[in-house]
Amino acid sequence: MKRTPASYLPPITLQDREEIPIYHQLYDWFRRAITGGQLRPGQRVPSTRNLAAELKTSRMPVLGAFEQLLAEGYLEAFVGAGTYVARSIPDDTLSRPAEKARNGLQETVEKRGPRRLSRRGVALTNLQPQSWLDNLGAFRVSLPALDHFPIGVWSKLVARNSRKPPKGIMAYGDAMGYLPFREAIAEYLGAVRGVRCEASQILVTAGSQQALQISAQVLLGRRAWLSRRATGLHEPRSPIDSHSRGSRRL
Repeated sequence: MKRTPASYLPPITLQDREEIPIYHQLYDWFRRAITGGQLRPGQRVPSTRNLAAELKTSRMPVLGAFEQLLAEGYLEAFVGAGTYVARSIPDDTLSRPAEKARNGLQETVEKRGPRRLSRRGVALTNLQPQSWLDNLGAFRVSLPALDHFPIGVWSKLVARNSRKPPKGIMAYGDAMGYLPFREAIAEYLGAVRGVRCEASQILVTAGSQQALQISAQVLLGRRAWLSRRATGLHEPRSPIDSHSRGSRRL
């Protein structure tokens, strides 16, 4: 039997002061979660001991709920492997809530009419497939020689430094980028490229596209002038322009 890996359960809420016993509340919750599709067939569920500890309740009501779910065929227990959601639940039991939700959503969409997209949304849906992404050969712009990348050394360094990472690296960092990384870049640029710079002058981005976007946003609203002398282009002057320039000199 193929089993689905365990995943987090949706939050379970128990009411201690309700007239319904705890074990029956657990039984109802699991049955609704299984029939509603929140728990998938073959998915592993927590053990009764772990679930009782997580819910901060006695293990006896958890055992009672699991026994009833096992007896009705919602769960399956395997010796030494744990308890799983049963795969032999009738299809109509599983699909009925989902079918009702789907039909209700379809009726709501039909009543409101088709939803219109913005111009940008329409343009994005009409984009052509980017076949150039599959080209990883030579002369590919903005890509290094991936076949010469030291994957072995890189994997060892990542494994060594990710075993016990500091707490600060797991939270939000500097918007300019990781400071030790920027210091290493500045040192490399000074030693190899002869560039005099400091870590405070380096901004780490997710790629060239983000770097160009940030540069465009910084320059937004400013005019960029390109002199003719710098480009080497010389436009012919009209007689009127020459006459006006001469009159200004006078």
